[in-house]
Amino acid sequence: MDDNTIGWLVMAGSALFMVAIFGGMGLWILKGTPTKPEHYWWLSTSFTTGYSTPWSLKNDDTFDFANKYAGRLMVRVCVACLVVTAITMPFLLGRSENVMAFGGLALIFGVTAALLIIPLVATERALRRTFTADGYRRDRPRPRK
Repeated sequence: MDDNTIGWLVMAGSALFMVAIFGGMGLWILKGTPTKPEHYWWLSTSFTTGYSTPWSLKNDDTFDFANKYAGRLMVRVCVACLVVTAITMPFLLGRSENVMAFGGLALIFGVTAALLIIPLVATERALRRTFTADGYRRDRPRPRK
């Protein structure tokens, strides 16, 4: 095996490793909602796990919704990234070292960016469409105080 093939294997392995990590996280979130947020979660020694943003931590309902939505979306994005990686990487095999390095790094950064940004933005938009700023569902009447 020449150095070019080894470099290609490292690039392909790195891209697939990123997809596997995020896909595993998505499946873990889908398997069951992670630890519920507590009222004073920032004082807790065991921080909330799963999808945790200010909107998702408003109450248990927003937390459950965000984790299920983000988990499903993470798995879908991982499948898409896996397909893109499987289609793109064979075109880089046998190319010059510079082309392979640039193409492989662009693929890895693109896959990582997609895995991080798409679920985050889409889940936050879904939270804002489904819940009010106070954490109440838009399709249900607000409880009286």
